[in-house]
Amino acid sequence: MVNSSQVTPVVPLELLPLQTKGRWIVDSRSQRFRLKCVNWFGASGTQHVVYGLHKRTLQDLVSTLVTWGFNCVRLPFSLELFFTNPPVPGSKTRAEPAMAPGISGMDAYDQTVAAITGAGILVVVDNHSSDSGWCCEASALDGVWFTHEYPERRWIEVVWGSGSVVDGKVLADWPSAAERAGNAVLAENPSLLILVTGLCYGHDLRGARDRPVQLDVPGRLVWTAHSYHWYFWWHHDIFAGKGTGAACLGLSLVCLVMAVLVLGRARRSGRRGTTPQACLEVAGAYIGFTGLVFLLYSVATRSVTSNEACSDRGRRDVEPFLQSGSVLLALGLLGIFLSIALRVWQCRRRKVAGDQESGGEASGASPSHRQGCMACVVPVLVGLALALGAVAFFTLSTVSYWLLVDHLDRAWGFVLEEGHDYTAPLLLGEFGTDKQDDFWQGLIRYITEKDLDFAYWPFNGQKWNYEKGWFIEETYGLLDSTWASVREDWKLRDVIGYTSPGR
Repeated sequence: MVNSSQVTPVVPLELLPLQTKGRWIVDSRSQRFRLKCVNWFGASGTQHVVYGLHKRTLQDLVSTLVTWGFNCVRLPFSLELFFTNPPVPGSKTRAEPAMAPGISGMDAYDQTVAAITGAGILVVVDNHSSDSGWCCEASALDGVWFTHEYPERRWIEVVWGSGSVVDGKVLADWPSAAERAGNAVLAENPSLLILVTGLCYGHDLRGARDRPVQLDVPGRLVWTAHSYHWYFWWHHDIFAGKGTGAACLGLSLVCLVMAVLVLGRARRSGRRGTTPQACLEVAGAYIGFTGLVFLLYSVATRSVTSNEACSDRGRRDVEPFLQSGSVLLALGLLGIFLSIALRVWQCRRRKVAGDQESGGEASGASPSHRQGCMACVVPVLVGLALALGAVAFFTLSTVSYWLLVDHLDRAWGFVLEEGHDYTAPLLLGEFGTDKQDDFWQGLIRYITEKDLDFAYWPFNGQKWNYEKGWFIEETYGLLDSTWASVREDWKLRDVIGYTSPGR
């Protein structure tokens, strides 16, 4: 256990309580106070205690947090932990002498909070899930604030009293539920900050535009959101990033050059296409190109899973692109097919006319006729070139920073805009990675430029394998599996600006 009398607190008591002013969190002197947090999970799982105490003491782990420069820890817990208060398996706390074998989950949680706050580090008490375990299955209700086992009334009773239940849709009820719970907390302690997360795994705060949360005590609301690369379909490895985009761009240019060469030979043969054909080819190709880009964008941004834990707002934003893209692509393909049909029909008509002029002699098609008929492949080549160009445009643009900013601003970044009813600070409560890719670099840039409060996921060096029943590597963790060393120095440097000695 960290003895508070023996350490200099990370956050001096005279700076508390914190409050909000516009989009900022400020201290008791009304100076900007930036929460630099890390998630330390385990208590919300089936082992009922933060992970790592099987290898190191609380004091050792908290000292690491102090050394690295974090001023805040987000501690997830489950409703099941609170209501059942199960015993912690002794093997999970064997390195912590202050936790006797069989200690209850809530006592272990309280001791963890005491150790962290004893070092002057702030704690975000995070009701992470209802059932103990890994959160959350897309088909389950565990991603929202109520379940059949733990209705809203019991959720509010966890630490702050009782409240009423209002039936209705998730999207409609959440702001009111957040207000009832937040006001219950503030009735007990008006100095606390109330963190309200978005729907759909914390990624969607769009409902705040239409229905912002209003608490009884002003200056206490902090929005919180999550952001991982899997929220963004285009950042999966399906397109392999810039390499595929460059390859598609090259193939697109090859197809265009081939189309120009074929068309040039056909024109030199004297077989020029008609105006309707030219119009259909050009219009069809470019309309189809636009439609394909719209469709790709729609598929990429329409990553909200349809289930009770998610609203439909992620879908709503891309419906215009999806519908217009489908129509444009259909029209473009129709134009290209019609132009091909026209060319084939004209080619056959010229062949028949040529046969009649030659008196029916089986002399075969003339070279000029063959060159003219070759123009039939022009719209195919142009269409293929533009299709590949659309894929190239999509893959090259999706790794760009502007698209990430646009998506994050629409999902939750807008709450930082001053002068609105929904304006409040935002804590990026979960974000993490195991690779230094374009998305990670873009997200770190966004956090820096927006000067966001944050909580990296996670501090842990290991996590519990629920299927096999033992600890495995936590590749997103800041610690390695020994719980004593940094896993990847670049990650810690990006998150908190800390570089391990000797690196």
